[in-house]
Amino acid sequence: MIFEHTIVGSTCDKLELEASVNAVLEIADDYDDKIVERWGGRRALDRISS
Repeated sequence: MIFEHTIVGSTCDKLELEASVNAVLEIADDYDDKIVERWGGRRALDRISS
């Protein structure tokens, strides 16, 4: 699976950048759980917490 997200840097303002970063974070947070559930392993947060 490949996840891509594109914004136009020359017209991007602070709020748009923040919204884009948050969108990527939410997708990553959702998919790390799915990956661990399907194939095992640990999430980055699990490694930090151990």
